[in-house]
Amino acid sequence: MRKSMRMVLLKERHQHLDDIIDEMNERRYLSPSERDELSILKVRRLKLKDNMRDLESDSRGVSMLPPKFELK
Repeated sequence: MRKSMRMVLLKERHQHLDDIIDEMNERRYLSPSERDELSILKVRRLKLKDNMRDLESDSRGVSMLPPKFELK
C-alpha cells in the first residue's frame, strides 16, 4: 500500500475513534464496562497517532530515535 493511501486510512480511523470518544465523553454516566471501552479506544487512537507520526517521519527520512552518545 502506498504511504499516502496508508496515511489517509490512518487519519480516517483516527477521526472515527475521535468521534466515538467525543460522544462517550459527552455522556453524563458511563458504566464500568463503558469506561473500560473508552480507555481501550483512547489507547487505539494514540497508537494510530503514533503510526501516522512514524509514517510521516519515514517519508521525510527523519529518525525519531535520539542520536547515540559515546561514553568516554
